[in-house]
Amino acid sequence: MLRCVLILAAVCSLAASEPQSRFALADLTAAAHEIQHLRVTFRQIKDLELFDQPVVTAGVLEISRPLSSVRWEFTGRSVLVLRNDRLQRWNARGERETIRGGPASQALMGQMNAMLTGDWRTLDKLFTITLDPSGEPKVHLRPRDEEMTRYVTEIRIAFQDDLSAPRELIISAPGGDLTRYEFDVPERPTDLAAARFAGP
Repeated sequence: MLRCVLILAAVCSLAASEPQSRFALADLTAAAHEIQHLRVTFRQIKDLELFDQPVVTAGVLEISRPLSSVRWEFTGRSVLVLRNDRLQRWNARGERETIRGGPASQALMGQMNAMLTGDWRTLDKLFTITLDPSGEPKVHLRPRDEEMTRYVTEIRIAFQDDLSAPRELIISAPGGDLTRYEFDVPERPTDLAAARFAGP
């Protein structure tokens, strides 16, 4: 009996010594189940070593959970659509482009799928996932595969207060290149037309 008490005391002591997070990945999944349709505008800011000034592109992210679809549009540049686990891309002229199945596209597809389902654990095969030690709704992803590190060294995601969508997404690449997405407050339309996810 005494041994059980001592073991229990040790476990409680360890638990108390670790900072208690106010946020868990399961919270994202729960929030996603509450929202059927989502639209959020964003700015993509690329700080590239090759350029003196950041490259800024506006866009819109749309999610329809009933249609199992995500549309990630870079206004005037390209459109990416994930629908029923199939990723497609169109260029600025509306022409469909071939997507190679390398690590970069796997990471992108994984992120889009996580936005759709709210389950960021689906990226676990590609990344080690850690929660921010502050307890705030932030996630850090680091590639498991050495091949992936040629394209990305870390992804940091901060979520809106209601966990409905990202607030900021930062992708660090080798050589010091950074791509930052700043998301506005999401809208919750009552419906999104299927045509939005059929092409550009």
